[in-house]
Amino acid sequence: MADPLVEAAFKLGEVYFKLEHAKRASQGALRLLGGGESEVIVAQKIGKFWNQENMWDRPDGLVVITTHRFVFLSKLKSVTVTTEFMSVPYAELTNVRTTRVMGLSPAVQFDAGGKTLTFTLLSGAEEVVAAINGARAAA
Repeated sequence: MADPLVEAAFKLGEVYFKLEHAKRASQGALRLLGGGESEVIVAQKIGKFWNQENMWDRPDGLVVITTHRFVFLSKLKSVTVTTEFMSVPYAELTNVRTTRVMGLSPAVQFDAGGKTLTFTLLSGAEEVVAAINGARAAA
């Protein structure tokens, strides 16, 4: 019987590999979501949408910061996941900040559309907030 810790490590590695590979397709996905030729990816991080309304809908995917908007692209889906993507123009973002979920996981949090949205990351929450603020200032 395999060690559960080893199995968990291999599963995490598999998720990481799939999401790193998916970064190459982000520009095409943005075009499908209405992005123009002038929209450029500023930063991408592996993340999870920490859905506060439905704990079963917490997909893994990519947090993508562009010159025009914040985008979350769900990449690893399960039966319970209903969120495929999220696209929020910078004009709708307020109170952008870093936080931690459950005291451990670094996260980016902001308010949009009357809701607080949270995205956990493996690392680099400060980087994402800086990229958002930089892109907003340049727009």
